[in-house]
Amino acid sequence: MDGENPYQAPASPTGPSPRPKGPGRRPGRRMLVGWLAVLLVNLPVPLMFGSWITDRDGTIGMGAAVVLLAGVGGWAILRSFRVGLALIVGGSAVALSQVVPMLQFVAGMIGVSLAKAIGLAEPGPWEEPTVPGVLGAAGGFVVTVVTGTLLLAVSLGIGLVLQVITPGRWWGLDSGIGPDPSS
Repeated sequence: MDGENPYQAPASPTGPSPRPKGPGRRPGRRMLVGWLAVLLVNLPVPLMFGSWITDRDGTIGMGAAVVLLAGVGGWAILRSFRVGLALIVGGSAVALSQVVPMLQFVAGMIGVSLAKAIGLAEPGPWEEPTVPGVLGAAGGFVVTVVTGTLLLAVSLGIGLVLQVITPGRWWGLDSGIGPDPSS
C-alpha cells in the first residue's frame, strides 16, 4: 500500500463550509418581502382607529409615519438575521391579535395620550371629551410613530422569546444557514 487510509472520506472539491464567517448570514430580499407582508397585514386595525380620530392632514402624517416605520423595520432586518426573523414571526403573532385588537387599541391610546400631552390632540368634532381629535400632520405622525413603535417592540419581544424557547434549528440558527453559534 502507498500509505493512504482507504477508509478516509475523499476531500471535498467544493471548498470551505457554506457557513459564513463573522457576524452571520445577511438577510436578503425574501426577508424584506416577508417584512413588507407582515407590515401590511398589521395595518388594518391601527389605521382604522387612526383614521377615525384624525383629520385629512393627520392622515398625511399617518402615511409618513408608516413609511418611516417600514424603513426602520427594513433597516433592522438587513442589519441582523436574528432580529429579522424575530420581527417577522412576532409581527405575525401581533397581526393575529387583531381579531381582538386590545393590543392595538392600548398602543394607540398611549400614542394619543402623548399627543395630547404635547398639544397635538384635543377633544374631537364629536364633542366627546373621551374621543380626542388629532390635530394636523404632526399629530397624526406622532400618534402613529408611538403606536407603531410600541407594536414593533411587542413583535420583537414575542419573536425573541420564541427564539429562546424553541430549538435553534427551527429558526435556521444551527443548520449552517444562520449565524455561526460559535462566534
